[in-house]
Amino acid sequence: MKRQIFVNGKPHYATAQLVGKVQSMVEHNYTTMQIAAQISRTRGFTQKLVMSIKDEAQMGRVA
Repeated sequence: MKRQIFVNGKPHYATAQLVGKVQSMVEHNYTTMQIAAQISRTRGFTQKLVMSIKDEAQMGRVA
């Protein structure tokens, strides 16, 4: 399933494979710029994706 992310008011999509890859990088303490370079996406898109992954993880801990 694709994850929808809004960057500057425009919808962008990230595949489940990309989300998993970024999630792994976040867990290994990569910086946003390192992740953006690895996945060949803009910094803005990567920041929003990382934020959505962290928010989802936080909700999982609360529940």
